[in-house]
Amino acid sequence: MSVIHPSITLLKKLVVLNLEFCTSLKKFPEGINRLASLQTLKLVGCLELKELPVNLEQLKSLRNLEIDASVIKLLPTSIFLMEKLQSLYYGKLWSCTELKVEFDSALQEVVEDCRTFIPPLHSLRSLLNLEFCTSLKKLPKGINDLASVQTLELVGCLKLGKLPDNLEQLKSLRNLRIEASVIKNLPSSIFLLENLESVYCGKHWFYKLLL
Repeated sequence: MSVIHPSITLLKKLVVLNLEFCTSLKKFPEGINRLASLQTLKLVGCLELKELPVNLEQLKSLRNLEIDASVIKLLPTSIFLMEKLQSLYYGKLWSCTELKVEFDSALQEVVEDCRTFIPPLHSLRSLLNLEFCTSLKKLPKGINDLASVQTLELVGCLKLGKLPDNLEQLKSLRNLRIEASVIKNLPSSIFLLENLESVYCGKHWFYKLLL
């Protein structure tokens, strides 16, 4: 399937939109953001889809967004205005070297070191599961501002050399998973995470860390 029929925008009660392995899909139809009841959007294996709709904040009910095996490089700014978003999965972004948020030109002068890459997603609980983002070299600035995140998974990020220094700002973090990685050292700030319950590094789980 390369095109979604525009009539899909008339499905006002649609709750789940699963577009797994629509390998020829290149873009969404106009008006996709009118799906006011949509709670789950899955974009898995959409190998030709290079960008998301701009006005995602109009998906007022969206709770779960899954992007996997994709060439999408940029997240539209609107994604950070979604108050009900709870789960954001980002995996197998083969061509992505750095996670970016695409700000419009009017914001470029204002947003310098003010959460340039990831503004706060206060309700987000399951962070960007970054499986097999093999070209990713660093995590975005502002990731420490995600105070509600409980799980952080970094699997197969073969060029990601280190974690952010100020991890203690992830106040709600309970689970940290690092696998198939070149990360050699955990920052000392990890021992300041009062709610951390498990750390998985390679083949070993470490439960109930002594902080």
